Amino acid sequence: MKIREIQAEDWPELKVIRLAALLESPFAFGATHAEESLLSDEQWQKRALFYGEDVNTCFVLGFEKRSAVAMAGAYRDKAKSGVAHIYSVWTGPDWRGKGESAKVMGVLEQWALAAGMAIMEGYVTEGNARALAFYRKMGFELTAESIPLRWDTSVKEIQIRKRLRARTATTAGQRQQ
Repeated sequence: MKIREIQAEDWPELKVIRLAALLESPFAFGATHAEESLLSDEQWQKRALFYGEDVNTCFVLGFEKRSAVAMAGAYRDKAKSGVAHIYSVWTGPDWRGKGESAKVMGVLEQWALAAGMAIMEGYVTEGNARALAFYRKMGFELTAESIPLRWDTSVKEIQIRKRLRARTATTAGQRQQ
C-alpha cells in the first residue's frame, strides 16, 4: 500500500472510501452515510482541497493500485496547545491485521511531531474492541473523558491519548526487531 497526503484531485477516492467506511463501520464515525451520501461532488472537492492545503491538517490516504483502501486525519487542536486530534481513521476490511493501519497512523504521528505537537488525542466508540486494541497497540491510553456519539446519544465515544516521542534510529530499529 502506498500512503500519501491527500491532494485536491483525490476527491473521488475520498468520496468512495469515506462512504464505504460509513457503511461498513457506522458507529466509528460522528457522521452518517445518509448525511454524507447527500454531499455534492463540489462539496467533496472542497473537502479534499481543504484537507490537502490546510497547514493545520494532515489527511492521508492509503492506495492499492489506484483505489484508496485506508484513510486517517489529524488536525491541530486550537483549544489545546500541542495536541493533534485524530479523526476518520479507517482501513478497509481486506487490509486489516496486516500492519497497514499502523503505517497510516505513523504518517500522522510524524506530521504531528514535525508540527511541534506532543500529544495525539481522539475518540473510539465504546464497544469497538478491534479499534480499541489497535489504538492500545499503537501506544494510546484511555482517558476518563467520554462524549455521546453525535447521531446516537445512547452510544459513548471514549477519549484516547498518546504522548508522542521523536523516533531515533535506535528506537526505530528496536521496533523493527
